[in-house]
Amino acid sequence: MQPCAKNSHALTVIVVEHDPWLQRALEQLFAEDGHHVVRVEDRGEAARLARRLDPAMILIDVPTAPVDGMSALQELRRSAADAVIVVLSATGTAGTAREAMLCGADDYVAKPVDMNALRVVVRDGLAERRRRALEHACAS
Repeated sequence: MQPCAKNSHALTVIVVEHDPWLQRALEQLFAEDGHHVVRVEDRGEAARLARRLDPAMILIDVPTAPVDGMSALQELRRSAADAVIVVLSATGTAGTAREAMLCGADDYVAKPVDMNALRVVVRDGLAERRRRALEHACAS
């Protein structure tokens, strides 16, 4: 994990992506907003990290063979119940998006990733996470 000096309230974001270029681009996107970014290629390692780090957000690449990706997504949801999980996928079909949401994703972004659109997804996802946390705190 890389420390972030910009923001004392930095959130932890796990990026699970096999493409090194996209890994770096996503890391830069989140670092610009002052967040800690942890990059991993292995979905199993991502679940272990999620249990340990309590991330605010997880971006996960779901491969074109979705069975493995969807089971990994379910494991991530169990490991990080409060995290916003965004699926990235090259398939870009409505069926894959629906399956991802049923397996625990909060949102879905088709590849190639439009970074401006992803910023909106991230902003909205984190705002929803904050809203749920406030509701939970008020209910307690």
